[in-house]
Amino acid sequence: MAGIATVNHAAVMAVPATDAVLAAGGGCYIDATFGGGGHSRLLLQKMPSAARLLALDCDEFAAERAAKVGDSRFCFMRRNFAELPEAAAEAGIAPGDVAGVLFDLGVSSLQLESAGRGFSFSRRGPLDMRLDRREGMTVQSLLESCDERELARILKHYGEEPESRRIGRAIVSRRREITDTATLAQVISAEKRAHPPGRHPATLAFQALRIAVNRELDSLRNGLEAACKLLAQGGRLAVIAFHSLEDRAVKRTLSAPSHPGFGRVGGVGMRPLGKMKTPSAEEIQQNPRARSARMRVFEKAAA
Repeated sequence: MAGIATVNHAAVMAVPATDAVLAAGGGCYIDATFGGGGHSRLLLQKMPSAARLLALDCDEFAAERAAKVGDSRFCFMRRNFAELPEAAAEAGIAPGDVAGVLFDLGVSSLQLESAGRGFSFSRRGPLDMRLDRREGMTVQSLLESCDERELARILKHYGEEPESRRIGRAIVSRRREITDTATLAQVISAEKRAHPPGRHPATLAFQALRIAVNRELDSLRNGLEAACKLLAQGGRLAVIAFHSLEDRAVKRTLSAPSHPGFGRVGGVGMRPLGKMKTPSAEEIQQNPRARSARMRVFEKAAA
């Protein structure tokens, strides 16, 4: 099993993302998805010496990496970004205090390369896929509890898997045999009639199962709303998404002229800044996992 010392994790769109977050200027920033720490470290290099950075992540590998940062301006909390209001309050950060927030929604190389986490279809591991192994349902529990119809719905809704019914039927009929990720990937792959070249046939199904057990889209909406409330007027929010479900959730939550969820706090609006950005060809060549990344930047408008 690869350990955190041997896995090379590259922060995606590191320079444009941190530049976007820092553009408004201010004394407080939030990295809502610490991951391997690349974005946080670059923010610490670039931000004013008197500024501070709060970073969150519920993953154990991220917590290990964060413990090695060694900067007095940096504070890490092992929490999901859905818990951003509680984390900010604990750190003494009030609504309106924050100049910039960054979300990188990708699964990190640290997680993918660790067979014991169950994220990888190319490495044999347990049917887990929890981002936070301290709590929650595993993929194994999900597969044991779902009937064919519900499993097909999960694959279709969260993975946009076109052959969700065939795959769901196959998984349910063989679930006693499916005891690890490699076997699950084999069962899924056998049911796929076609898939894009260069992409593993189990990619969409694994994505769907991961999103379902971690309730990722609900957490994302809650985290984005919390971030907007914490931002100062003119503050910046940058979000890097890696698949269409995440990107749609970001647009629906933030691109409306007046976010309906903010009616209780003064009708705050978030204004999109420019067009969606993607990684450069050079970055994709150096880090192929960046190829599906897309970044959107928003500014908090006046109430």
